Amino acid sequence: MSRSNQVLAGLLAAQILLFSLVYTLGRGDASSRVAPVLLLEGLGRDSVDGIAIAMSDKAALRLERGEKGWVLAEQAGFPADSGKVDKLLTTLLGLQSSHVVSRGAEHYTELEVAEDKYRRKLTVKAGTDERVVFVGKRGGGFTPARLAGADAVLAIDELDEWDLGTRIQDWIAEDYFKVPAERVAAIEIRKGESALRLERAHLSEWQLQAEKVEAAKVRPILDAAVALKAIDVVGKLEDAEARGKVDKAAEPVTVTLELAEYPLEDAVPEPEPLGQSSPDAGMADAGAAAAGGDADGGPVAGDAGPPKPRMPPIVERKVIHLAVEKAGAASDVYGYVEGETHVVELDHWRMQKLLEASADKIRGQDAPP
Repeated sequence: MSRSNQVLAGLLAAQILLFSLVYTLGRGDASSRVAPVLLLEGLGRDSVDGIAIAMSDKAALRLERGEKGWVLAEQAGFPADSGKVDKLLTTLLGLQSSHVVSRGAEHYTELEVAEDKYRRKLTVKAGTDERVVFVGKRGGGFTPARLAGADAVLAIDELDEWDLGTRIQDWIAEDYFKVPAERVAAIEIRKGESALRLERAHLSEWQLQAEKVEAAKVRPILDAAVALKAIDVVGKLEDAEARGKVDKAAEPVTVTLELAEYPLEDAVPEPEPLGQSSPDAGMADAGAAAAGGDADGGPVAGDAGPPKPRMPPIVERKVIHLAVEKAGAASDVYGYVEGETHVVELDHWRMQKLLEASADKIRGQDAPP
């Protein structure tokens, strides 16, 4: 039997053992049914100020409620995704079970809810009140869970170990760099002494040094610029080690995004002054018959088409400092937003189009087919 087949056979045997254990200890026994038990009874949403999630072989990831929302405690207080944390908190506070899988400590290891063997160790803190829940491997349509200090292992339907991510990027706030693409009126990319500036002429029309360029060529650059994704937190900008990551970079890059007051798709055509018409209107009416059309929509010589939408004013500039550690596609990239406090590591592959942007590529000066 090959090594891979041995592994698969072992996994199958473990799954069969778990299902057998579940049936023997609970599913086939009416006495395992109990009145619904709320796992974290007595905890209120507003009182919870800390959540820690750990795997058996890794340090815990800790989330804390700060003055402005949830933060990653071990990552210099970097903002966490409050929406994800609130969703998790709703799930945790609503966890209940009416089925006991096991009442004996001899089965904790098999169910992976023992103090030294678990899939997840979840600690929920509200002031001095701290609850610890050991979460096992899901199987048979439920997840085994045990409250620390309790004998009973309960069957939970609403929770899975994969809902309890232990990576920083599972909880990091994604809006640290995120900007609404429809409000971006200009993008400027500076690499050393060179600079590339792209401006919207109107709506989906872009210009490079007053020269119209294809919107399709700009779109990948725009998409990368507005959705840079942080995957780790290096530290606060004031810390020498974190600052050194950006100051000692081989390739410093600065990206400036100029933001319009409101989404560009909402721009409206410039209205004509009340009681006035275009100075060319009379000429268009007079020449309509000769041109084979009329002033109400037929083809008219010299028709300039619909008026261009009015561009909203620029009200904000977001400056992002990026640092490519070393030249090359596989290099680490660090960055921070001007005016903010943290240096983060970024997903390099999501920003390739931004780092590789050039006037030649945008103009489409490729070799002829």
